[in-house]
Amino acid sequence: MEEGYTRGGYAEAMKRAADVLVSRLPEAYSLSYDIAMTYAMAGEKEETIEWLERSLEVRDPNMPYIGIFPGLDIVRDDPRFHELLRRMNLPADLGR
Repeated sequence: MEEGYTRGGYAEAMKRAADVLVSRLPEAYSLSYDIAMTYAMAGEKEETIEWLERSLEVRDPNMPYIGIFPGLDIVRDDPRFHELLRRMNLPADLGR
């Protein structure tokens, strides 16, 4: 993370952290949700959505809170995020 922070600040450090978590799978277990949140902190929309979708597939217990968690504001307007909410029977306008 330190090298990422030196190169590009907080967002780059978070992206590198998420990339490391992914690179260590499956040898070192990480929750898909945690990976999604780390990518969200990095400002990486595509990766955030991808890992949220994986989180839903494995029924991560944190998923019911995605509609209200402010850390996911980066993807809140993405139609794929709304589709995730719909698939979980959650309202799309929570937390607004």
